[in-house]
This record gives sequence, C-alpha cells and structure tokens, in this order.
Amino acid sequence: MGEQEKQELQKDWTAEQFQYIQWLSVTKIERTESATIPKTVTALAKALGVDRKTLQRWKKLPGFQDAVYDEVRRHLDWRLPDILKALGDKAMTGDVPAIALSLKVAGRYQESQRIVLFERKYGADEFKKGSEFCKQYEEEHFGEGAGSDPEQKGEGSGED
Repeated sequence: MGEQEKQELQKDWTAEQFQYIQWLSVTKIERTESATIPKTVTALAKALGVDRKTLQRWKKLPGFQDAVYDEVRRHLDWRLPDILKALGDKAMTGDVPAIALSLKVAGRYQESQRIVLFERKYGADEFKKGSEFCKQYEEEHFGEGAGSDPEQKGEGSGED
C-alpha cells in the first residue's frame, strides 16, 4: 500500500482510530522495544484519551479489521527486500525448502511428478513391465504415440 492508499484509509477513520489501527499492525516485540509506541492497550487508550472499551468497540466496526490487515501488509511491503534477501541467503546454504520457495517467488519453479524405476532394484523383468505400463498409460491418457521417442520414428531429428 502506497502513500495514496494510506491517505484513503485515513479518510475512513478518525485520527485516534487510525492510530489504533497502526498500533495493532505493529508486533508486540516492536511495541516492547520501542520507546515511542505504547506497550499495552491501556497505555494506548490513555495516550489517545479514550476508554479501553472504546477501543474494543472500534475493533468491531465494519471494515476495521480489514484496515488493520491493510496496514500490516503495508508494513510487510516495506520489509520485503530484507525478507527476500534473508530467503536467498538461506537458500544459498543448501536449504531445500528455501531453495524451492526462492524459485517459486522468482517464478522459476514448476512442480512435477515422476515415476522412476530402477532396473537394479527391481530387476530387468520388473523394469520391462514398468516401462510397458508407463507406455500403455501414456497412450491411454495422452493419445497414440505419446510416450514414444520422436527420434526413433524419424521425427524431430533435425535431418530432413
């Protein structure tokens, strides 16, 4: 959310309500570590000059929770470069889930499923049965010749 969206959001709420929205969008850890952010709801209510019950009523207003969510997303957007850098750093250590997530974020990840049969593990006869099963499955589901190698048929060899 940019500055314009923030101004739009502020139009829907009083200054005090918007300060409460901003306070709710900050983590408890950030509240604890900050010298300027009230640490508790009671301290916030006092700073805003309202009763705690008023804050509870505001939370129930239509659109209030959506406004908090939008403000949280705005905070997250600010941190996105650092988050992506941390993800990339973790991926560089060889962490497979981090690698997969990094590739997904970059739009370079495709999930695929493969059936791999190892002749050594199952033996030549089982390997042949598995190959025949795969070929039959491909033909049934993807059409005649779907599982065959175009090079064997003289197609796609690049030599005409």
